[in-house]
Amino acid sequence: MTEKEHGEISRREFLKDAGFVVGGAAIGAGITYPLVSKDTVTETKTVEVAGPTKTVPTTVEVPGATKTVEVPGPTKTVEVPGPTKTVTVEVPITAPSKGHLVHNPDICSGCRTCEIVCSLSKEGAVNPELARIHVSTDRLGGYISEVMSCKQCDGPECLLACPIDALHVDAVTGARVIDEKKCIGCKLCMEACPATPSRIRFNTAKNVCFKCDLCGGEPQCVKFCPYGALTFVKEEV
Repeated sequence: MTEKEHGEISRREFLKDAGFVVGGAAIGAGITYPLVSKDTVTETKTVEVAGPTKTVPTTVEVPGATKTVEVPGPTKTVEVPGPTKTVTVEVPITAPSKGHLVHNPDICSGCRTCEIVCSLSKEGAVNPELARIHVSTDRLGGYISEVMSCKQCDGPECLLACPIDALHVDAVTGARVIDEKKCIGCKLCMEACPATPSRIRFNTAKNVCFKCDLCGGEPQCVKFCPYGALTFVKEEV
């Protein structure tokens, strides 16, 4: 009588069955413990501007397997093989501005001459909506006027937010300038402006954003203000 007739199994069959059990356990363990490594990806974007250029690290949380990370300039894509990773992107800081407009509310009459002069010189029309400067008057609080214009910020958020490099720094004045020929009207610069309301305005007819460019260093609003309430303050870089 053979071993099988006694209800026993051969050595080969025993090893075969044991291998199946061990293999199944290994597969189950693989599902329980994912192999994920933590790493850091660094992207660098350099913008040519007047004066020195520095970089500062910015942290971007990247969930999921693949994430498109928005940085100044062309869009970057970072492959992430597991759960949330931290991606470090180098963000350029532009050269500091060389001057900005200062308003004195104590002598301002709220006449809005600055808006008229600005729209005439830039658009050839008397239209305050197209002026790079805006006057707001509190008629219930003492008739105090506030003239709002671009502060030509250092490390400007508007310039860093532009996805197509339509903003640049003028080499002569240091003004943060929008090239309307490049602008696509996405309004990201308007949203990024730290001032409230935004010092960047939108031309619906042209579908472009626009802002104060200091008129090449000789602001017309300052020149024609009848009370001298506006001053162009120059700063050495």
